[in-house]
Amino acid sequence: DKLGITPHVYRVGTYKAAVEPFTRSDMSPEARENAQALANALLESWRESVLKARPNAKVDAYMRDMPGAAQAAGGDMAKAALNAGLVDKIADRQAFEQRLAQLGGEDENALGGYKRIKLPAYIRDAQEDRKYGPIGVVTVAGMIVDGKASAGTAGGDSIAELIEKGLSDNNLKALVVRVDSPGGSVLASERIRQAILEAKRQKLPVVVSMGNVAASGGYWVSTPADFIYAEPSTITGSIGVFGILPSFEGTREKLGLGADGVKTTPMSGEPDVLNGPSPEAEQLLQTGVESIYRRFLGIVSQSRHKSPADIDKIAQGRVWDGGTARQLGLVDGFGGMEEAIAKAAELAKLGDERGVTYLDRPTTFKEQLIEMLAEQEKDEGSTPAEGFAFFGNSQLKLAQALADVRSVLTGPSIQVRCLECPTVTPARVEKKDAGFLSALAGWLF
Repeated sequence: DKLGITPHVYRVGTYKAAVEPFTRSDMSPEARENAQALANALLESWRESVLKARPNAKVDAYMRDMPGAAQAAGGDMAKAALNAGLVDKIADRQAFEQRLAQLGGEDENALGGYKRIKLPAYIRDAQEDRKYGPIGVVTVAGMIVDGKASAGTAGGDSIAELIEKGLSDNNLKALVVRVDSPGGSVLASERIRQAILEAKRQKLPVVVSMGNVAASGGYWVSTPADFIYAEPSTITGSIGVFGILPSFEGTREKLGLGADGVKTTPMSGEPDVLNGPSPEAEQLLQTGVESIYRRFLGIVSQSRHKSPADIDKIAQGRVWDGGTARQLGLVDGFGGMEEAIAKAAELAKLGDERGVTYLDRPTTFKEQLIEMLAEQEKDEGSTPAEGFAFFGNSQLKLAQALADVRSVLTGPSIQVRCLECPTVTPARVEKKDAGFLSALAGWLF
């Protein structure tokens, strides 16, 4: 309002509330109803999980009167949690580390005195044992966007090409799709869905494993599955469509600017973001959104073997917890990746075979180098003395070069640099370089 920007919202779905921050300053009654129902369901799922793991925990009493529980414990929240059975022992970090040493073995040379293994090393070892197998695994994680994208964002072309390459290069018998996405681009979601359908056309069973969230576009890409697993707390559904177009006629007026022109057809120059879209453009955009919603209903109804009218009743942009989604028929069972892989093996008649082929894009040199630097930063055993004790002038130049490389790699994607000019501000050689430089210098020199 202060900037004079007008949001033009086009949506289908009474509960499709993602657009509301642009149109109102509070929740709509429908959004509040949906959010409250979802929050209640997630709380109940959490409560059941806690009581299953800790049957004697006084969860309900603790939730009803946390101030009373704290007061009874003399204001000590840790003691209140202990009294409620939520924790087993109150101790400091040293006692915790001693317990880890008892459970996993002692290591006098390691910080804390207990044996540990770094997560990247564990992952590499675990994946090596299951690197190739008849079950392909692909991940759709993050916002779904058009084109290609790096890990953490689900690029439609990136993921589709991984699936297509996996189908052509590997002798796959089944496909597992891990979805952890709130949705995004319709075009990109459809691109991924078509790639999954290609697996179906090649007679591969498809199983979807939903993570924390698989909603909207995340559910769109899940529809080809022969079986969908979710967790009771998975957020899914949100079968609805919206679009937002900002226009700046108010901003223009505040700045005292004019905008004018001529047209040859009602749609010439539309949507006009300087004067606001015409009624014809508004109608066209809303019609497009409604058409996509009907297509969404059709895709889901075909996948879930229900009529579009039945899906429409549970759609309208409403989000559901995994437990309710299972009752409504949007998911088929509870479970995670292990259950999904087992189900894929069952559908493909693979017997006890559980070998998987991860359909991941290869790591780029830039990513490998950044990961290497990050691992050195986490290496608690390295010190500057250890890393640089034997370095001479040439090794120090190497250290300077490495610091310059980090400066390049962690900067913007497009940069303007003079490679022949001396560094105006010398790149700082950091402690985290020590271990890497020691190993590299030993190899080079």
